[in-house]
Amino acid sequence: MNLVALQLLTLRLFAQRAHHDTQGPTFFEDHKMFGKLYEAYGEAYDSAVERALGLGVKLDLAKLAQDAAKNAAFHPNEHSPEKLFSDVMSGEKNLCSVCVAAMAKASEGTKNLLAQFCDDSEKRQFLIQKRIMP
Repeated sequence: MNLVALQLLTLRLFAQRAHHDTQGPTFFEDHKMFGKLYEAYGEAYDSAVERALGLGVKLDLAKLAQDAAKNAAFHPNEHSPEKLFSDVMSGEKNLCSVCVAAMAKASEGTKNLLAQFCDDSEKRQFLIQKRIMP
C-alpha cells in the first residue's frame, strides 16, 4: 500500500500544481478538470492511507509527502496543457500497475479497494485521452 499511497499523493500534488499552472486558450476547461482530478486523488489517497493504517501497515507519512513532492515536480516552463495532461496520463497508468501489483498480497477487501482505484483511473484515462486527442 506504500506505493499506492505514494502514487496517489504524487498525482494529487501534480494535478494541484497543474490546476494552477495550466495556460493557454483552454485554461478554464483545463483548470476545472485538473481541480476535479486533484480532489479525486486526494480522496483516494485518504482511503488508501486509512486502509493501510487500519490494517497495521507502517506508513512513514512524512517520507511519503517528501517523496511525492519530488515526484510531482515539473519544469517551470512546462505549462502546456498537452504536456501536463500527458504527464497525468502516465501517472494514471502507473497507478493501475502499482494497484495490480499490490493486489497479489492483499486481503479481499483491500483487493476491492485497489480494483476501485483502477476502475476510477481507467475512467479518468478515457477523459484525459479525449482531452489530449480530441
